[in-house]
Amino acid sequence: MAKVNLICINCNNNYQRYESEIKKRSLFCCRLCAKHYQNIKKICIACKKEFIINRSESIRRERLYCSKSCIPNRQYILNCLYCKNEFNVFESSLKRGHGKFCSNSCSTQYRLNITKDHPLLNRKSPQEGRDQRGSKHNFSKLTESEVIFIRKELDEGKQGKQLALEHNVSVMTISNIKLRKNWKHI
Repeated sequence: MAKVNLICINCNNNYQRYESEIKKRSLFCCRLCAKHYQNIKKICIACKKEFIINRSESIRRERLYCSKSCIPNRQYILNCLYCKNEFNVFESSLKRGHGKFCSNSCSTQYRLNITKDHPLLNRKSPQEGRDQRGSKHNFSKLTESEVIFIRKELDEGKQGKQLALEHNVSVMTISNIKLRKNWKHI
């Protein structure tokens, strides 16, 4: 068998292989070159340190940071909807739909103020003694104020799945509230 001259794609050295071996190892002169070729050196954007990434990993996604500690979690300064105080919120929290209130107490007070003077909550029922609608029903998980808040959030564009998790009800219940199949009297 004759030997064939080849060039390593990692170190650009000339090397020889038998014709039968060309199919198996035709790209690299040695295993060390094959291993080094798989690793790519990159520089972290945040800390400017050099780090090594596997070539197959770099094909799947671009990696710009050497570790999780270098990835910045951007903070934004927002105003609370209830007390108008400034507070910091992370970008990840905004993506999940949080970041409207500075605390849970402000959120609760805001909900109560919205529903306090609502005309539909203060009206009298025609069958006042026998009415089992809304929160007066034994199996009700929601109150009238929560339903009004859910409808307001749905109008603002919040997803029903997220609201269902917050209020401990099914997604179908939120959908029925939106379509006014349930809680028609509000």
